[in-house]
Amino acid sequence: MPWTFLRERLSTSEKIYKNSFTTHSNRDMSRQECTGVVERVLTDRGFGFIRNDDGGSDMFFHLKGTGNASACKLTVGDAVSFKVTMGRNGQPHAEFVRAATGAAAGATGSLVPVRGGSVRVHSGDRGCGQRQKGSSGLREGGPSFEDSIVLNQRIKMCSSAEEVQKIVQNHVDDLTHVNVATALHTLGRLAKHDGNARRTKQTVTVLVERALDTAEAFKPQEVSTTLLALAKMRITGEMALVRAMAKRGRKMAGSFNPQNISNTLWALATLGVTGEMELVRALAKRGQNISTVFKPQEVTNTLWALAKMGVTGEMGLVRALAKHGQDTAEAFNPQDVSNTLWALATLGVTGEMGLVRVMTRRARDTAGSFNPQNV
Repeated sequence: MPWTFLRERLSTSEKIYKNSFTTHSNRDMSRQECTGVVERVLTDRGFGFIRNDDGGSDMFFHLKGTGNASACKLTVGDAVSFKVTMGRNGQPHAEFVRAATGAAAGATGSLVPVRGGSVRVHSGDRGCGQRQKGSSGLREGGPSFEDSIVLNQRIKMCSSAEEVQKIVQNHVDDLTHVNVATALHTLGRLAKHDGNARRTKQTVTVLVERALDTAEAFKPQEVSTTLLALAKMRITGEMALVRAMAKRGRKMAGSFNPQNISNTLWALATLGVTGEMELVRALAKRGQNISTVFKPQEVTNTLWALAKMGVTGEMGLVRALAKHGQDTAEAFNPQDVSNTLWALATLGVTGEMGLVRVMTRRARDTAGSFNPQNV
C-alpha cells in the first residue's frame, strides 16, 4: 500500500476522531459506547492500548481502571467494547473495558507472551498480569546503575522517533527517571523529522505515566529536561506531569543551575502555564543569587520567559540579569539581542538603560547577521 495513501488514511482517521469529540463536547463522555481491538498490553505497568473501530488514535486504558475488572484477561488481538472518558491528564481513555465476544473467557491460568518475550500469568489467585521470572531478563531489584547508564546512551543515540519507541516498548520497566527524561528530550529533538505523530503520541503517553510514577526521584536536570521536551513538542495536554514536575521543582529550586532555570521558565512560558507562580518565584530567587554565572542564551531565555508569562513582579532577577548582560554583551548573538530587547519592552522596564545601550551597540555590530525575525 503506498505511503501516501496510508498517510491520507491516518489523517482522515484523526479528523474523524477529533470531530467525534467536538460533536459530543456537551455530553457525558462516559456514555459513548465504542468497540475496538486490543493493540498492546504493557502488563507490568498496568495499562494498554485499544485500536478504536471508529478510527483515530489508539485508546489508552488501565488494566485496573474503572469497570476494567475483566481487562486483566485480555490479550493482543482481543475484540473489546469500552466507554470513553477523560483521564487525569485531560486526554480521553477507555473505561469499562470488556471482551466483546467472550475472547477473554476461560483465560485463567494461561501464559500469554507480551512485550520483550516475557510472560504474563493470568490467575485469580495472584492478581492481574503478574510477571513470570525468566525470559524478561529483569532482576527483582530493578536495573543496575550501570544498566541505566547504558540504556541512557542508547536513547541519546537514537536517530528516529521509531528507535526511541522500540527502546521504550522493550524496556519500559527498566526506565529510571533519568531514562524517562532523556527519552522525552530525544523525542523533542526528533519531533520535526517524525513522520508518525500517532506513534510518538503513544510513546509519550507511556513515558508520562512512567514519569508520574517516578516523579519523586527527579532532580533539577530531569525536571527541566522533561518540561523542555513537552514544550518543544507543543504537548499542552499533560498538565498532570507539568504539575508533578513543578511540585518537584519547588522542592529543589535551591539546586537549580542557570540552564535548569532558563529551560524550565522557557518551557512554562511556551506551554502557556500560568498556575505555577510559586515555582516561578522560587526559580527567580535562585536565579538572582547565581545571576553572574548565566550564559547569554540563559539570560535572554529567562527574560523572554518572564515577559511571555507577564511576570512583572520579579524585578530583582531582571535587574541582576540586566547587570550581568551588560558585562557579557559581547557574547550575545543577534537572536539573544533581539529577544532581550523584546523582553525588556514587554515587561515595561525603563530603568535598565545601560543594558539597552549595550544591546543596541551590539545590534549595530552584528547587524549583518540579523534575520527578519531578529529585526
